[in-house]
Amino acid sequence: MNAWLKEASRFPLRHRGGLIAVALLSLASVGFNLLLPWPMKLIVDHVLANRPLPGDWPLLPGWLGELNRPQQLFWLAGASAAAFLLVRLTEMVRATLAARIGRAMQYELGGRMFSHLQSLSPAFHARARTGDLVRRTAMDSKCVDELFVGICIPAITA
Repeated sequence: MNAWLKEASRFPLRHRGGLIAVALLSLASVGFNLLLPWPMKLIVDHVLANRPLPGDWPLLPGWLGELNRPQQLFWLAGASAAAFLLVRLTEMVRATLAARIGRAMQYELGGRMFSHLQSLSPAFHARARTGDLVRRTAMDSKCVDELFVGICIPAITA
């Protein structure tokens, strides 16, 4: 295995539980997004059209069909709002967790780069520009966050 790939794979392996949680939250968000149009479909096709609600839907409670039209409208509008909030909450938790894991990997890589720079000879530091080394340590360490959280997780969940 390539030495670079072996070294780079250590960062996501340390955070594999969190990365799996981010991937699962991404998939859950997709599933919850699929629920969003259904309450509105029931409102338009059945409640507003004054037709009975279908009795063969597994997610539709049976007691909803026994209510009058304004009550059905109230419960279906509430279900639509709840589904929307569930999607947004899932996406918020996923984004927060992904940012936290990405920053942790970024700080680990930056720390390893800084430790490596400290182990280099004084002759190297006499030749190298200090500003360039500081920028590379601070900014280039973000690549691990972008690689695993910004590219790999979306590619897997797509």
